[in-house]
Amino acid sequence: MLNRLLRTTRAHMCARISQVLSRQGIRGVLGLLDELDRWIDEVPPLPTAHRFGNLAFRTWGKRLEDVSSLQPTFTSSLGPDHEL
Repeated sequence: MLNRLLRTTRAHMCARISQVLSRQGIRGVLGLLDELDRWIDEVPPLPTAHRFGNLAFRTWGKRLEDVSSLQPTFTSSLGPDHEL
């Protein structure tokens, strides 16, 4: 009985996770996070030590500013408010 309950619960949770991930807003946020994660590999830390952080962050931040000025606002990629 417990085994059947666990299988049913697992199936229900998998279905619920699929529903949440299929929402446009969630897909937009996940896509944004994937893009920012790729930037980490493309803009590696500089080998020099700095008291207030690595200067490579300036390059990363500049890229973020450039992309955000070229594209519509972040919230438009999240979909209608009722889907959030």
